[in-house]
Amino acid sequence: MFLKVQTELNNCGRISTWLSAKLATVIATVVLSGFAVVTSAQTNVSGAIAVNTQWTLANSPYLVSGDVTIQNGAVLTIDSGVTLYMAANTGLAVQSGAIQAVGTALNPIKVLSDKTRIDQAAAAGDWNQWVFNSGTVNTRLEFVTFQHGKGLSVKGSAPIF
Repeated sequence: MFLKVQTELNNCGRISTWLSAKLATVIATVVLSGFAVVTSAQTNVSGAIAVNTQWTLANSPYLVSGDVTIQNGAVLTIDSGVTLYMAANTGLAVQSGAIQAVGTALNPIKVLSDKTRIDQAAAAGDWNQWVFNSGTVNTRLEFVTFQHGKGLSVKGSAPIF
């Protein structure tokens, strides 16, 4: 036992160098991984949705980088747990079609200002409204959290909230 401890003490410099190199590798990996999380890929969406579309948890988060319009009777399904980041002054409108966004108490759907994604201070009005026009049918939003937008507007339709 004494001999083993003595040998390890004699090799302390080499062990210390080896451990320092390994520790530096681990720290670099953690830092780079952390960086990857901060800049994690998101799915960019904008424009018309004219066919049935599903926004999945696997492809979350979604960055709404321009206005989104649901038309031609299309249904946008948003899975439980999905996060949407709304870029400045963007909105979503249903002209003809539906949104099925059914979260759960444990996995709500979150609609947030893009500023929260990039660690800036978000404020009310960062993004425009979600508008449900008269062509909105069979729309249901449950356990959906909206923050820092200009609200929801219902015009001649009856979505279920």
